[in-house]
This record gives sequence, structure tokens and C-alpha cells, in this order.
Amino acid sequence: MDVERFVKVSHGDLGDSEEDSAFLAAMADEALDYLTSFEWCGGVTDFRFGVGVGKVIALFLLQVEPAALKGKPLPRSGEYVWVVVGDIPSAYLETDGIHDPFVALAEYCELMIDWADEVLAGGDLGECFPVKATASKDNARDLQSRIRTIRDLFSLPEVL
Repeated sequence: MDVERFVKVSHGDLGDSEEDSAFLAAMADEALDYLTSFEWCGGVTDFRFGVGVGKVIALFLLQVEPAALKGKPLPRSGEYVWVVVGDIPSAYLETDGIHDPFVALAEYCELMIDWADEVLAGGDLGECFPVKATASKDNARDLQSRIRTIRDLFSLPEVL
């Protein structure tokens, strides 16, 4: 993946305005905190902005330095992951085969819709992406609404 086409978070403005850049900088901090909260993450060696709208959603590309954990599978050293944060559940996605931020956002949307659909159907969440939210019908409907907004905002397809 050509990571050079993405802006380093530490360099320059991230948004279209000073206000949006400030919101996105705060979201960058949130993405870093989210990723480093996992025990397998020993740090981040590269941190880039993919796409986003302040206070709504932001997608970042982070290069992971794995922690030394005994007996647990670890990400490859220097592996990049996409991290999604905002007014939605945070998530990380592996970059294998996902080199475009809009494809990563579309994949994220599919994962969230799958979770919401299972909650509304009273199904088994064991096969869904682990969403840090109470599995209630209200939360599922709210997430569906937010995902529709994100898809409209970025002209993302409904199905990959």
C-alpha cells in the first residue's frame, strides 16, 4: 500500500477548515487511544489520516508495533490497520486487500449493519464484529441511522 498518499497526522491540517481540523485532531487522539488500548499493540510507528468529517466519523491508518505477548498471535511487525472513530462505535480493520479509505469505510459500514440487523432479529452476535454497545433495539436502530448518514455523506455503496 502506498501510505505516502495519506497525510501524516502530525503534519498539517486534516480538515477543510480550522474548526474541522481541530475536531479531526481530537479524533486522531481518540483513534490512537483506542488502538493502544489493545494488549497486542506495543505502540504506533506511523499515523496517517484517511478520510473524515469532524465530530461525525474519521478513518486513520496506523502502523502497529506489536507488543511481546507470550503464546498469542500478534500482528506482523510494521502492519498497518485502519481505525474508525467518531459518533459511532470505534473499530479497527486489517488492511489486507483494503488500500482505499472509502473501501475501508464501506467495510466498516457492513460490519456495523450486520451487528444491528442481528440485534433487531434477536440473532446470535457471536459471528458479528464485537461492537462496544449494549445490544438493544434502540442502539441497533440508532446505528443503522448513523450508517445511512455515513453512506450518504461519502457516497458509499450499500453492499460491497
